[in-house]
Amino acid sequence: MPDNSLTACGADCLICPIYIAARDPEKAVKLAEAFHKEGQPDAKPEWFTCQGCYGSLALHWSDDCTIRPCCQEKGLDNCSQCPEFQCEVLVKFENDYPHHKAFMDRLRKIRDNK
Repeated sequence: MPDNSLTACGADCLICPIYIAARDPEKAVKLAEAFHKEGQPDAKPEWFTCQGCYGSLALHWSDDCTIRPCCQEKGLDNCSQCPEFQCEVLVKFENDYPHHKAFMDRLRKIRDNK
């Protein structure tokens, strides 16, 4: 059984503002306001329904995620377990947004400690 707080890509749900907002209506309102300030004027508290990687894909933050299905097809809990780590998909993912680097660093640490 996977650690349900760690996603396939290395995010930690327990500290993820989106995951937290899905469980706390007040935080969802504040997060929507933060999204507005970041240039997403259509953001609404109802957007934040994420149940993490092991919940329903319909309630996953990124319903177009390619990393989660890849791990599922290979029977892996997360990318650190993959013999192809660090593939091109992960290299691109890490460079997409600054916070993705922390996700990848977490996966590297897990892999190195095996």
